[in-house]
Amino acid sequence: MAVIPHSLFKLVRLRREITEALQERDWYAVEAINGQLMAALDQASNSKDRNLGALVKEVEVVVRLYRELIAACESEAQFLTGDC
Repeated sequence: MAVIPHSLFKLVRLRREITEALQERDWYAVEAINGQLMAALDQASNSKDRNLGALVKEVEVVVRLYRELIAACESEAQFLTGDC
């Protein structure tokens, strides 16, 4: 059984939190968690005990999440401006 470094665990936890906030369209929570997620990504990337394979997989998930976030923001902007 592989041990998950704390920095990667924190990254996964924050990614799940921002995913939940995105699903709820809680833009204030998304904004608050975004900075924490970026710091956690930096920490996990620079950790001396990082598991590179697990980190790469998690980064791929984060990238997909940000694609969804961008699409949601564009959709919300169109809705708010009446361009639907």
